[in-house]
Amino acid sequence: MPVPSALSTATALLLPMTMQTQPPSTQASLLEGRVWDAVTRLPMSEVLIRIPDLKRGTTTDPKGAFRLDHIPPGKYLVGFHKKRFEAKHVWITFPMPHALEIQLEQTIPGAEVTVSATPWATHPLETAQQTGSITQEEVLLGSGMSLGEAVSELAGVRNVSTGDASGVPMIRGMVNERVRVLENGVGVNYQGFSRRHMPTVEPLDADRVDVVRGPASVLFGSQAIGGAVNLVPAPLPATGEGTTLFSGKLAMGGTSANDSRVGRVMLEGAQGAFGWRVAATERAGEETRTPAGDIPNTDFRSGAWSAAGGFSTTWGQLTGRARHFGNRFGFYVPTSPQFRLDLQDDLQALEAALFLPFGVAELSTTRQENHRRAYPNGQEHPSGVDIVLETLTHRTRLKHLPAHGLTGDLALELIDQTNTSKALTPTGMRTLLPNYGTRAWAVSLFEEWRPQGEDHQGWILSLGLRHDTRNLTIDPDLRPGLAAGLKRHYQANTGSLGAVYQFTPVYSLAATLGQGWRHPSEFELFAAGPHDGVAAYELGNPNLKEERNQSLDLSARMEHKRLRGKLTVFSNRFDDYIYLYETGLPPIGGLSVLSFTQADAKIQGLEVEATVPLPANIELQGTYERLNTRNQATQQALPFAPPDRAALGARWNLGSRDMNPVGHLELRATWTGPGRPSGKDEPFGTRAGQLIETSGYVLWNLAGGLDWSWGKARCSSNLSVSNLFDKRYVDFLDTYKQLFPAQGRSIRITLTTSF
Repeated sequence: MPVPSALSTATALLLPMTMQTQPPSTQASLLEGRVWDAVTRLPMSEVLIRIPDLKRGTTTDPKGAFRLDHIPPGKYLVGFHKKRFEAKHVWITFPMPHALEIQLEQTIPGAEVTVSATPWATHPLETAQQTGSITQEEVLLGSGMSLGEAVSELAGVRNVSTGDASGVPMIRGMVNERVRVLENGVGVNYQGFSRRHMPTVEPLDADRVDVVRGPASVLFGSQAIGGAVNLVPAPLPATGEGTTLFSGKLAMGGTSANDSRVGRVMLEGAQGAFGWRVAATERAGEETRTPAGDIPNTDFRSGAWSAAGGFSTTWGQLTGRARHFGNRFGFYVPTSPQFRLDLQDDLQALEAALFLPFGVAELSTTRQENHRRAYPNGQEHPSGVDIVLETLTHRTRLKHLPAHGLTGDLALELIDQTNTSKALTPTGMRTLLPNYGTRAWAVSLFEEWRPQGEDHQGWILSLGLRHDTRNLTIDPDLRPGLAAGLKRHYQANTGSLGAVYQFTPVYSLAATLGQGWRHPSEFELFAAGPHDGVAAYELGNPNLKEERNQSLDLSARMEHKRLRGKLTVFSNRFDDYIYLYETGLPPIGGLSVLSFTQADAKIQGLEVEATVPLPANIELQGTYERLNTRNQATQQALPFAPPDRAALGARWNLGSRDMNPVGHLELRATWTGPGRPSGKDEPFGTRAGQLIETSGYVLWNLAGGLDWSWGKARCSSNLSVSNLFDKRYVDFLDTYKQLFPAQGRSIRITLTTSF
């Protein structure tokens, strides 16, 4: 049976069933209660309460009390979070029979729920897919400006860096067109056809960043063949009827390695049913410093702002969002020493949620405009590349409430995309890319079954199906074969099977079998000319076929007070893996000629994560990662295969729960193994005609912080020293490795205040 027909049949069966098993009342109710310290029995203020599926949240007052109005009938996962305390997650059926009494203990912070591995909020112990996440605070304290650097310490995740201004997240050896970057679950299209093309987002605009490791094509489509990185905004603030709320946060920081600075202001409030938030972030940095000297022309200036507002009523929610990101920076390109980039990205979105008797219907429309300009001879000269990519994404999804242990999501997505290349070569050909347009649609069904109901022990089974169709139209161009234009059609059926067995509320085993796909990018198909940012002449291959992969993940997890850990093994097999290779043709304009080809490939690996509490408020944290890749045609490793990595850290939490101030001290050592190139197809992989192999090294990082109150304001100051012993090393995933070692010692200071 074709996938669309199967989905239609499934929907026809599911909707009546859910309507018959849910409460007939559609009257919205409220969430209310109080949070206490489990030891002192004192009320806890400033505890965050979140209902991720409804994108609703609030905080407790000085008496530990909380209240959220307009909650629709149904069963939802509710989270309770406070710094240095356990994260507690409770399934609650609305309307509530009585107010909640929640107790939190001071212990290892538990894993946060994920809203990216499944269509609804799920605890990582209960999802078949492998996940990780970092908070906004961790982004501010530990990273530079790039999304790649922000998530690089998560297991299975690395940063492909080009100085501090540009970093691209890599998941299990895959990057750019194989890793889908999303904002609030909607894809961000940033023209990521080069390893030096960073996602055009401000990481601090996210309340947290979720990472899904392994194929996520069923949920997010073509570019999620290797995984997904989702920037999740905080719920808009909410307050009770007739009351008003106003708060804000100021943050600033600086780093010594390149004299970088960051400043951020956020204001938010609520009055009755209306909540709002505005924020602005500015960053700047000078040339990147290394033990071999500064890397010329690597300074940057970036700015971002965002605004959101919405209503929460008895019938549902309506939210509008807008944001802007801009970054002007330089790459060091020996053949173009004044090379500069100007990236601008704007997004507007309108989102609605309708509370129905049998579930929640979500509708959204998002417009994104990504503008990329490159100046080979500096910004005082005309641009050599001027590309505008406009994307309209329309999504409709229905999440039906649990019925007989079954929870599901049916989604329809329509995407309309237009690319305009404004700059021309001397021969009149459009630079980098021709003009093109795409129209795509996808329909997906994801169902989860808990045969034992909400009991923690037992099976959790999931099934995902998706159909994608994509039509590509290339306008007439001077490139070979495009004089009359061209049309291409792609379609794919993908799926996933997941199984989790929970022995107890703290132990589980998980397995995932998934199939993903990726269409070749327009650049891989039709590139024809110099690509100044990578100092190469690149030729597309119009004969490329779609990539497809099959993956298997096996994982054992534990969420215990004495140990939080995860052991994962995975295998990923690709058909027609697309990669860049050196053609051997005579250089053009002094640039090596590169093109694209395909071969079957394998990626296999192991990931270990553990956190252990010790006496005296000390925690040990450790990770280990190993990845093996193979190009079946060359019998060599795939390009840019990350080296093995292991990390061990100790954190000492200072002060007790009734003391002010409190703080922490942390020491971390990270070992990275030798980096070995795949061969002539290794990007940025040669020096003086010789392949670059990097040696293994150990880096030490030291960090400490102090939290205190100043009147009604909560303040935090933090200091961290990366590469504590000023180790000279070469990062295999650094695109400057041909020319410079990585950064030396760097001191970072951050100050924040919330009011």
